[in-house]
Amino acid sequence: MFEVKTVPFSQIKLRVAHEGGDIVLVDMGEMPHYKMLCGNEKAYTDYLKICNKYDKKHTLDGFKDLINKFDIKKVGAIHCDYIEEENIYVTRDGNHRACILYYLGHKEILIKFEE
Repeated sequence: MFEVKTVPFSQIKLRVAHEGGDIVLVDMGEMPHYKMLCGNEKAYTDYLKICNKYDKKHTLDGFKDLINKFDIKKVGAIHCDYIEEENIYVTRDGNHRACILYYLGHKEILIKFEE
């Protein structure tokens, strides 16, 4: 069963792939997705080169389309895991949507996680 609640972005960490396939946890401002929204498209295209070795579901055009058609009413809760020892939530799905919300100036985000 999922619990749904709103938390501050300061409690969110996002999973991001690095060269070699390592997955690391980063803050919102470190995400290639967020950097692209701030004007650094190269950060996102470099990230896609790494990701596309393992999963080809994301594209630059797809992200641009999401940005252009973004509707906050359709965002829904971002799926996370709760890490009790650190009192943080780590995204399982929804990094693109979370970064757009953060870029738009939201201070909190609706999440869902297993109890």
